[in-house]
Amino acid sequence: MRLLTWNPRALSIESKYFPDSSDIPPYAILSHTWDPLSEVSFQELGNPKSFSKPGYDKIRQTASLAKTGDKDNPLEWCWVDTCCIDKTSSAELTEAINSMFKWYARAAVCYVYLYDYDSRKDPERSTLGDCLWFTRGWTLQELIAPRNVVFFDKEWREIGTKIDLSREISKITGIPEDLLRGETYVEEYSVAKRMSWASLRQTTREEDMAYCLLGLFNVNMSLLYGEGKEKAFYRLQKECIQLEADLSIFAWTSDDDTKEYAPILAKSPSQFKNCGKLSVRLENTIYRKLTMNPRGIEKIVSWIHYPDHEDDAYRCILDIFCTEDGTNQPAGVSVRKIAGGVYARYKPWMLVKVSEDSLVRRPWRDTNRMLVEGVTLATSFPERFPFGMRENRNPVTGNRHCALRVNIESDGDGILKGHHYRVLPRSHWDVHDRVAFCSAQHSKSWAAFFVRGVACVTKDFCVPVSFFLGCTRWNVGRPQIILASLHGLDRQKTINLEAKLHSLLFENSREALATMTGYLDGRAGIDDYNDGKTERAVITVLESQVVARDLIQGQVSTDEENGDEAGWGPGIVTFGGEFGANFYDPWHSKLPTDIGEHKKVRIQVAVELKKEEDPTICFAPIFRLDVRLSFVGERPAFRHML
Repeated sequence: MRLLTWNPRALSIESKYFPDSSDIPPYAILSHTWDPLSEVSFQELGNPKSFSKPGYDKIRQTASLAKTGDKDNPLEWCWVDTCCIDKTSSAELTEAINSMFKWYARAAVCYVYLYDYDSRKDPERSTLGDCLWFTRGWTLQELIAPRNVVFFDKEWREIGTKIDLSREISKITGIPEDLLRGETYVEEYSVAKRMSWASLRQTTREEDMAYCLLGLFNVNMSLLYGEGKEKAFYRLQKECIQLEADLSIFAWTSDDDTKEYAPILAKSPSQFKNCGKLSVRLENTIYRKLTMNPRGIEKIVSWIHYPDHEDDAYRCILDIFCTEDGTNQPAGVSVRKIAGGVYARYKPWMLVKVSEDSLVRRPWRDTNRMLVEGVTLATSFPERFPFGMRENRNPVTGNRHCALRVNIESDGDGILKGHHYRVLPRSHWDVHDRVAFCSAQHSKSWAAFFVRGVACVTKDFCVPVSFFLGCTRWNVGRPQIILASLHGLDRQKTINLEAKLHSLLFENSREALATMTGYLDGRAGIDDYNDGKTERAVITVLESQVVARDLIQGQVSTDEENGDEAGWGPGIVTFGGEFGANFYDPWHSKLPTDIGEHKKVRIQVAVELKKEEDPTICFAPIFRLDVRLSFVGERPAFRHML
């Protein structure tokens, strides 16, 4: 570190370099806004021609204040950024910028010079916020780092200390008063909130908007002038992620509501301007772990899911473990799957406020958490996507070759009153379009659906329905359908089947097919569509028992809560959606096994394969599995069941 001192004999400023930080004496430090034409550089410091520059007067005043400002503890040394850094040396400049926060924090006192403020004309300090100093990027850390800060006006008249002015400064900058008064540490505040303090500030060189924040996040970076502000800020966020797993870094919002998709990281601090009241929930969970890779950020997630919300931004929400100050309402960001296991920000102009119920798994509510999975959050988009027209900039349709959809219908009398299904592999299931998709044209894919529901429901009785539907190789035009009843199958075997399929990759279609047929123990109906004919059905018959609703009333919401006397009620079903955070669904797995001699009914499940075009979902035609359920024989009369 290079320091300055006043030489009374020579009547000039001299500098001395201290290579060892332990040898650095107490010093004062200056914070100011630059005027490039009037500042004194390191090379000009000893040149008498520089003595007449306005910048030299700032240096002289700083040295004088250091010696006379505190009579009990005069300071021989001071530091001024314009002339204490040799900016012709890239190594010294890099070291200085990476050390700047530390140097200001170690200073005995920091003098803030406001060249555009006159305290005599504004004794009430009403125009203090108009000073350029409060708009510059570098002065943010110069305000926060030092504990002892004294403000001076254009004539070097003292205005007050940081503590004295903490209320006014907090209103101007958005920085909490507790931090300005030294009652809290900067590390106690979320990454997003710290970013918000810089959101309205500017720097002369665009890359400096990232470099000036290094100390605020306790990170170190190389300086690459010419890389541009977005790359520099991306590198800063990357360093922040590697240092601390603070998910508020994803809480930025965009001003552009015409672009529905964006990478997961922000382009600049300005996108954090709405995060000034965001605080981190102090929870130590697996969901806070972040790992960088070339494709993006790897993370374990459990998405918050509102399947029936009118705004599809609520279909898949990343919990960022944050709340707004003074509330317990969690905040999240909407994401969308754009490729196998890869997600991007969706509708990035909004920060989603979620219900407190989402923090706890409650299947009878209209919100839930989906299965835990490992995903990649995309940090960039390619110049061109593999499918669709060259001008297609939609990362969803641009990354999809084809898709598979399941359409579960009821017969004319309405046999199926409600259903939900668990889908595997999760990496290639989109909860927005409710399709399984393939991002490659030639790899052989697979999909499996564990379907559970209730049929022919009355106020007193219902018939549980549970069956398995699988499909392989649909993306290469040679689909193979597997259909089987799950009634009578050992519960542990069903769980093991789901767990085994959960461990398989999307491209492992052969192993997936072998697993399906092996676990289903010969009960599976299989049809191979190699001949290209799709107008035929795969059929299986399941046998189920009538269940009295009062036996499972504790597992679901009551009719009174749902406002529905005859129907099943919305608490138990999500039509065509994913549901729950465990392998086996609670109400179904907990049905009593000792229900006595209740009447059994037989239900036929038929699956027919069809094709449809929908360019809003994928490039190639969609394969659709139409599932129809009907009673075998006479429809049961429930009033005579028991």
